[in-house]
Amino acid sequence: MKFRRAASAAVAALALVLMLPGSSDAATGKFSYKAWDKTTETFKRFELTDPPNEDTKPCIDIPESDDPDTEDTSNAPHNQTDMYAHLWFETGCQGDHMIVKANGVQEADVPEHQFRSVYFSETI
Repeated sequence: MKFRRAASAAVAALALVLMLPGSSDAATGKFSYKAWDKTTETFKRFELTDPPNEDTKPCIDIPESDDPDTEDTSNAPHNQTDMYAHLWFETGCQGDHMIVKANGVQEADVPEHQFRSVYFSETI
């Protein structure tokens, strides 16, 4: 009888632990953008899958656009993650920025959507 109570208590405790919200290490989903590919010398779409969020890596410099001595910036962001994407015109998440909502898509390929870095957050 004692074994059943102990087993039931252990199962109940495990269920409670599994129900507690944990901290998320990454945004879930894909974030894609267009940028100049120096290898193929073409403008193409790149993708970040399950990118880290602000708690684990506050700012991600876009590798194809991280040279401030060039005019190469990324654009046409598609945010299909579960977090807001904060896009910054400068590396290190500096300068002007815009926000693309979670599970939202920015279709326009215009100058105000150009960026060099990004971070993901659950809040605006």
